[in-house]
Amino acid sequence: MTTDDDSKGFVPPQPIEFAGAVPWTPPAGFAGPVPARAGAGRGRSAVFAGAGLLAGLIAGVGLAVGPLHDPLASLSSKASSESPRPTAAPSGRGPVVPLGDALTLNLADGHYLKLGIALQLAAGQPDSLDVNKALELAVDNYTGQDLGELSTAQGRARLKQQLLEKTQAAYPGVVSDLYFVQFVTQ
Repeated sequence: MTTDDDSKGFVPPQPIEFAGAVPWTPPAGFAGPVPARAGAGRGRSAVFAGAGLLAGLIAGVGLAVGPLHDPLASLSSKASSESPRPTAAPSGRGPVVPLGDALTLNLADGHYLKLGIALQLAAGQPDSLDVNKALELAVDNYTGQDLGELSTAQGRARLKQQLLEKTQAAYPGVVSDLYFVQFVTQ
């Protein structure tokens, strides 16, 4: 007797038997479902449906929890070609313009600095700014610095003041302050 499945070349999966394997028998008092006998097919569809449901649940939880774990991850994954968006500024000051994604810079003795910077613009300045010169100044100011100096508040303040002065000289009357939005050393 042939069925449509046989005519299409479909061969149902067969159970794998191992040498010395003993068929599963439920322990005494087991109240759960007993596995279907090989070839019955009814149990397999439930297993595949359960596996699909589990995979969907894991993917859904990953999508839901991922942004909660690192809420800024979605922001940092944006293309760097996008112009940074300024944020609202306190009264009497202009907008705050981030310098794009954080920079990863080489320090002395094989250490690294991940540095994110935002510029506080002076009042009355437009919301956009070509930040390439400021990025170059930051790279020049921090590359090769000693990790010990960056580990102290005084060292960080001194280097930040140097960078602020250089940035204000490059953008006269435009930049009033700068902020570190990310500062991680390794």
